[in-house]
Amino acid sequence: MSYLVLARKWRPQVFEDVVGQEHVARTLQNAIKSGRVAHAYLFTGARGVGKTSAARIFAKALNCITGPTPVPCNTCESCKEISSGSSMDVFEIDGASNTGVDDVRELRENIKFPPIKGRYRVYIIDEVHMLSTNAFNALLKTLEEPPPHVVFVFATTEPQKIPVTILSRCQEFDFKRIPTLLIQERLRSIAESEGIKISDKGLHIIAREADGGMRDAQSILDQVISFAGEEVSDEDVTKILGVIDREVLKDTIDNILKRNPAGCIELVEKVYDYGYDVRLFYKNLLEYLRNLTVLKVINEPGQLIDLPEGEVAELKRLSDGFSQEELQQLFVILSRGEDELKRSSSPRLSLEMTLVRMATLRPLVPIAELIERVKGLEEGKVGAYGNTPVQKSEVRSQKADPNLEREQLPSHKEEVVEKEEAVSHIEMEEPEETWKGFLRFVQKKRPPLASKLEHGKLIELNESEIKIGFTKTIYLDMISKEDIKAVEEMLSGYLSRNVRVTAIPVVQENKVREAVKREQPRQPPRQPIIEEALKVFGGRIVEEGRA
Repeated sequence: MSYLVLARKWRPQVFEDVVGQEHVARTLQNAIKSGRVAHAYLFTGARGVGKTSAARIFAKALNCITGPTPVPCNTCESCKEISSGSSMDVFEIDGASNTGVDDVRELRENIKFPPIKGRYRVYIIDEVHMLSTNAFNALLKTLEEPPPHVVFVFATTEPQKIPVTILSRCQEFDFKRIPTLLIQERLRSIAESEGIKISDKGLHIIAREADGGMRDAQSILDQVISFAGEEVSDEDVTKILGVIDREVLKDTIDNILKRNPAGCIELVEKVYDYGYDVRLFYKNLLEYLRNLTVLKVINEPGQLIDLPEGEVAELKRLSDGFSQEELQQLFVILSRGEDELKRSSSPRLSLEMTLVRMATLRPLVPIAELIERVKGLEEGKVGAYGNTPVQKSEVRSQKADPNLEREQLPSHKEEVVEKEEAVSHIEMEEPEETWKGFLRFVQKKRPPLASKLEHGKLIELNESEIKIGFTKTIYLDMISKEDIKAVEEMLSGYLSRNVRVTAIPVVQENKVREAVKREQPRQPPRQPIIEEALKVFGGRIVEEGRA
């Protein structure tokens, strides 16, 4: 007898065997129990998730000698014929090969005849979306009002290609991708029954490569057994499938966490030595970063991460070393690197530079910390760089007391200078730094207003007033009364005191100063003897006249 592949040998024979599709099985079983069997069903979903198998089981349940029953016996003649594909009452039609109107016309003529042995004539049409538009139109009337002994079951991987007129006449069932852990459990059961020794890690690799399809997983297992025999090692699985070893992915993330670009380059050498596909490495590393992010934002991810418990614990350890923002930034860098790889003539160099970029990424400051710094600036509790600002009263007291020890004070450039230099620096530049900090504050709150203020410069800043000078009249005219009022409110909140704002042209300010100088009378130079008398007697001149 010829060899029967695992995908056919272990094909589901009852609804309970259809792994991961409990919602479909339960609905169909309840419909049979209650006698509410519809005339047309549409099974949609990815390849290898059990659509055709469920259709066959449904046909057996309807035509079983003990039925209609939710659990076919699989021992009567009808069940055996349907399982082997030789039943005269169940027709499996390939939609890709029967796309024309003539094929549908022939089908319409045949459905008039009653079933030969069973209760229903069941038509299972695979890849029904391949039918032509004319064929669908020819099927409409028959599909809407078929004979009572006919049941249609359509299966497709692309339901969006089916006309809505067909969809509205069917009960639609969406078959989900099968979780990796469920596929792994099913493969373990098959391996034990076949006498195959394979580890859970090897089974997990196979299940992961199947991408949610049970048939694909069974075919891969068949291929691995053909390569390795009855004892399959993890190395055999990775070698035959050409998949990336999870240890390589873990080591890559570990080197990025340790800021070790040299280790990342060495791992690229390892990837090439093993013959891994670089694009597959990118894909798996992106998935790895996704899992780290999921663990960062969800304490109990459950089925969101289809991995063994030991690997989830290792992912949790790596995830704790990153912030959520850093993981997102790494994901963006890697995604862009994948796009560059598609256009690159040297994939290896692109991979190396991408990993080096990730490993040398500067740590991000959490947003919450930045917000606290901004609040501190507003309240005057911290400086722009997170340090405690020096109050004017403290500067004056330090300057007045010559006996204080020389100490280091942080300047706005984060340089440490001697006491006298720090005092003079703060007295001279503190208003300018306050103005710059206020402009940054306005930029965050009201960017349009900040763009107007940037054309001005600080003329004077004291306890109750600030003067802003504008070199050009056009910029001064842009500042309205509402703008002045808004600046006064924001500046008063920023400095924690009421401050009046005045906007003036710089040229006018200079003219005022010069006019004041001209109005002041020039004092004639005093004679040296008078100056000496003032010093000796400590006096002052009350009135000075000319003899």
